[in-house]
Amino acid sequence: HRHAGQYQRRSDEEVENAPGGVKPFDMVIVYRIDRFARKLRILLDVIDYFEEKGIQFISCSESIDTSNAFGKAMLGIIGVIAEWERETTKQRTQAGKEQAIDRGVYMGTSAPYGYKKNKEKRLEVLPQEAEIVKEIFELFVIQKKNTQQIADYLGSKKVLTPLPSSIYYQKREAGRKKVNSPYFWRDTTIRDILKDEVYLGIYYYNKNRGPKRLDKSEWKKSGHIHDDIIDRGTFEMAQRRIQEDIAFRNSMKAADNHLYLLSGLLKCHACYDPYSDREPITWTGTSKVIDKNNNKRTYYY
Repeated sequence: HRHAGQYQRRSDEEVENAPGGVKPFDMVIVYRIDRFARKLRILLDVIDYFEEKGIQFISCSESIDTSNAFGKAMLGIIGVIAEWERETTKQRTQAGKEQAIDRGVYMGTSAPYGYKKNKEKRLEVLPQEAEIVKEIFELFVIQKKNTQQIADYLGSKKVLTPLPSSIYYQKREAGRKKVNSPYFWRDTTIRDILKDEVYLGIYYYNKNRGPKRLDKSEWKKSGHIHDDIIDRGTFEMAQRRIQEDIAFRNSMKAADNHLYLLSGLLKCHACYDPYSDREPITWTGTSKVIDKNNNKRTYYY
């Protein structure tokens, strides 16, 4: 049950590499043509290739004979109808999915950290994880800890990270063995939690188009409001602090045009941001423009 794109690549290789031009097969048989190719253009390209190489194409469910003009026409008509049916089914499925989401059904494979799915597949607060979410926001907003400090703190307390926790609380099945410790929190995981509006009771979907991440203006929002874990005021304070950190990093980049001999060598522990700085200490200086002729010099300590 290979689709045409996959099958064509394999058949191309087998036919083209056949010794002495001998065909490796005389006939290709499929159950239905809509199981062979999803697009009419691809189907016709494959049939043309088969004809060129003297290979017969047979569909078990449809009476298709590609050796005459009528058979080719029927093949095209059936292909068009099959493609139309698939697109219609796709649209109906998408509409049904959106209706379910508006009723509160969560479509993700596993519920977000802090939640679980109930019997109606709606998000329900998971107290054990929700307490950790609240603690993360308190450490960030009230105690002014940075994301790496919070990650280290949770690791020292042996708090399970989101994936092992979801397996422990049976929100998902165990997959391959995790390489890192189940208590190894990344600072990026903390930052993602701090920015996720799901903790306000808001469920956004349609965030991606294929591999591309869409702008938030293109996201879709469920009409259902689930139980929140974080209040609006605390969440907004967290976002302001995140924006302040971004503004601070940008100001530091703007100041990079000046010559500071210790720049990149010594960092204040209180100002170090592991989210943007990969290493807390750099052992050599960075080349700087030191005169109008753009001469550079690297300083060492």
